[in-house]
Amino acid sequence: MNSFEQTNSIVAEVIQKIGDKNYIEQLLNYHDPTALPHQKMAVLNWMNSFVINVA
Repeated sequence: MNSFEQTNSIVAEVIQKIGDKNYIEQLLNYHDPTALPHQKMAVLNWMNSFVINVA
């Protein structure tokens, strides 16, 4: 058993808990396939710290 397989029971439990939520469909919808605006800004800021201009 590799290290990923050792966590299967934990992952299965979390998936079950998430599946029981009333808003599961909202969790599956992703309307920004290239990332949410705040995620893009975080990446831009991180890249700028390496003096990488991505304008």
